[in-house]
Amino acid sequence: MTGDVVNIGLPADFPPARPGCTTLGLPRDVSFTPGNHDAYAPRSMPYLAAAFAPWTASDGAASPPGFFPFLRVRGDVALIGCHPACRPGR
Repeated sequence: MTGDVVNIGLPADFPPARPGCTTLGLPRDVSFTPGNHDAYAPRSMPYLAAAFAPWTASDGAASPPGFFPFLRVRGDVALIGCHPACRPGR
């Protein structure tokens, strides 16, 4: 799922957006990469991470859920989830 699931990225925006991922499939089968609107508001990342953590977790213990970039390997394909508004480790 590619981002822009909310408009401004306010705390109240994320809980109603989460069901979009649940209808697509289990977190092991679906990845979420946020768009710029998902982090448009300052300090929106903790709320985004809380809502979409299962879909942004790296395989294994490479990084905690909600950390960008994340890595998932499916067969011969490596999926790297990035966030347009964040640097690694933020």
